[in-house]
Amino acid sequence: MSFAPVRKKEGKLINITFSATDITELRKRETELQKAYERLKVLDEIKSDFVSTASHELRTPLTIIRGYCEILHDGLLGETNEEQKSKLAVVIKKVDALLRMVSRILDFSAIEAGKLSMKIGNVSLVDIVKKEVGELKPLTSEKNQRISVELPKLPIIKGNRERIEMVCYNLIQNAVKHTPPGSKIRIEGKEHIDHLLLGVSDDGPGMPSHELDKIFDRFYTGEKPRRDKEVGTGIGLAVCRGIVEAHGGRIWAESKDGRGMSVYFTLPKK
Repeated sequence: MSFAPVRKKEGKLINITFSATDITELRKRETELQKAYERLKVLDEIKSDFVSTASHELRTPLTIIRGYCEILHDGLLGETNEEQKSKLAVVIKKVDALLRMVSRILDFSAIEAGKLSMKIGNVSLVDIVKKEVGELKPLTSEKNQRISVELPKLPIIKGNRERIEMVCYNLIQNAVKHTPPGSKIRIEGKEHIDHLLLGVSDDGPGMPSHELDKIFDRFYTGEKPRRDKEVGTGIGLAVCRGIVEAHGGRIWAESKDGRGMSVYFTLPKK
């Protein structure tokens, strides 16, 4: 509702105009949108609770399966031949992949709820990188890829080793996944005054600049051409960001279309 005076040239008031807008429909729409938002919020909480509960329920049987496979592989329940050991090793590898996925989902749920707990201890970034490169060696060998590691002697820092391992594994695995067979993956680290920097670079198809911030959003799986290689769950990099930021660091990506991609993250030295 508004009023406006109408005056003559000399300023004398001769009339007042009045206008009003019926906002009944607008208010109705606002109420409907608010109710829809509240319903979606409840559904999102139910979904998060379900995912978290299901992941917890999966972890125990997967751990048991892995344990029995190791017992069989090591011949503790009877002698196994080389072919049987080879098949059991494949099963163990696949179970490990599922356990990592469960851990990512649980961490993602904790980050979403603001309840990510971390046991802090001494962490060697150099040791973690060496471990994760070794873990992924079967995959890089399968694709005839070479990983170049350029790490100086970096100081020990405070952090949660298990979760920093997850960040490194996710970044290196992504590079392996999106890099063509026979190409090179580069891992480099640097020490700065107040933080350590680690970067993982690949020779994959890269990403347009407008996507680089989105890749750390939950459930974002990317546009072409990188997505066409292999579509993931869209939570790995979101978990990486949550873990890095929980340590007081930051994570970002750099890329040129068709010329590879690099992901960097920092961790404070104190």
